Amino acid sequence: MTSEEDIELTGATEADQDFIAHARQDVPHLLEEIWRLRERIAELESSASLPYPGS
Repeated sequence: MTSEEDIELTGATEADQDFIAHARQDVPHLLEEIWRLRERIAELESSASLPYPGS
Protein backbone atom coordinates (compact mmCIF):
# COMPACT_ATOMS: atom_id res chain seq x y z
CA MET A 1 0.00 0.00 0.00
CA THR A 2 1.39 3.39 -0.90
CA SER A 3 0.99 6.53 1.15
CA GLU A 4 -1.59 7.71 -1.39
CA GLU A 5 -3.78 4.70 -0.49
CA ASP A 6 -3.42 5.07 3.29
CA ILE A 7 -6.25 6.44 5.34
CA GLU A 8 -5.94 8.37 8.55
CA LEU A 9 -8.26 7.81 11.48
CA THR A 10 -8.68 10.66 13.88
CA GLY A 11 -10.43 10.11 17.17
CA ALA A 12 -10.48 6.34 16.77
CA THR A 13 -9.63 4.29 19.82
CA GLU A 14 -7.24 1.37 19.67
CA ALA A 15 -10.28 -0.94 19.88
CA ASP A 16 -11.81 0.85 16.87
CA GLN A 17 -8.61 0.39 14.91
CA ASP A 18 -8.43 -3.29 15.86
CA PHE A 19 -12.05 -3.79 14.77
CA ILE A 20 -11.38 -2.16 11.41
CA ALA A 21 -8.18 -4.14 10.90
CA HIS A 22 -9.91 -7.47 11.60
CA ALA A 23 -13.26 -6.77 9.92
CA ARG A 24 -12.34 -8.40 6.60
CA GLN A 25 -11.80 -11.72 8.34
CA ASP A 26 -14.34 -11.41 11.15
CA VAL A 27 -17.45 -10.25 9.28
CA PRO A 28 -17.67 -13.29 6.95
CA HIS A 29 -17.29 -15.61 9.97
CA LEU A 30 -20.00 -13.73 11.85
CA LEU A 31 -22.35 -13.96 8.87
CA GLU A 32 -21.75 -17.70 8.60
CA GLU A 33 -22.61 -18.06 12.28
CA ILE A 34 -25.83 -16.06 11.80
CA TRP A 35 -26.86 -18.32 8.91
CA ARG A 36 -26.04 -21.43 10.95
CA LEU A 37 -28.08 -20.19 13.91
CA ARG A 38 -31.03 -19.23 11.70
CA GLU A 39 -31.05 -22.73 10.23
CA ARG A 40 -30.94 -24.23 13.74
CA ILE A 41 -33.80 -22.00 14.89
CA ALA A 42 -35.87 -23.12 11.90
CA GLU A 43 -35.13 -26.76 12.75
CA LEU A 44 -36.18 -26.26 16.37
CA GLU A 45 -39.32 -24.39 15.41
CA SER A 46 -40.22 -27.14 12.97
CA SER A 47 -39.72 -29.90 15.54
CA ALA A 48 -41.62 -27.92 18.20
CA SER A 49 -44.73 -27.97 16.02
CA LEU A 50 -44.70 -31.77 15.67
CA PRO A 51 -47.03 -33.70 18.00
CA TYR A 52 -45.41 -35.68 20.80
CA PRO A 53 -45.23 -39.44 20.22
CA GLY A 54 -48.19 -41.22 21.75
CA SER A 55 -50.45 -38.17 21.94
